[in-house]
Amino acid sequence: MKSRPVIIIRGCPGFGKTTTSILLREKLKPAARLSIDTIRYFVVPREFKPEQFLVAQINAARMAVGYAEVGIASIIEDVFDDVQVLEEMRGIVESAGISVYIFTLYVSLECAFTRNFQRDIYYHQRPERIRELYESYDWSIGKLIHSENKIVEEVVEDILNHVENS
Repeated sequence: MKSRPVIIIRGCPGFGKTTTSILLREKLKPAARLSIDTIRYFVVPREFKPEQFLVAQINAARMAVGYAEVGIASIIEDVFDDVQVLEEMRGIVESAGISVYIFTLYVSLECAFTRNFQRDIYYHQRPERIRELYESYDWSIGKLIHSENKIVEEVVEDILNHVENS
């Protein structure tokens, strides 16, 4: 059986990672969406310790390898602001002989603020945190996908075109 790709979607909060990964999962059936936030919910108590993030991210890569080996594509999504962890994840997938594609969703800072305030109140980030993350984020990792002024279907089409033509 031919292995399926692993796609990693990254970007700041509110940039469309969740909706993009959900639609990608539907387009790539059979496919699994591996949200780092969801994987972290497996642990009780749920704490925001760096160790829990690291374990969730590394094991998402391992889980994606397992899925790919049985013919299921995986979409892993998170902020992924730690480039070293991202490279470790890439290494895990590539060492299994599986194609991995990393996409960074991008919008302007002004759009990031607008999207943040359009989210459910429980998901709002402090504006200072949005600015801090945005300004320190490494936008050079993976293929940059501009998602501002696009509907999710257009973003997914950009990603699928890149995967098919690589």
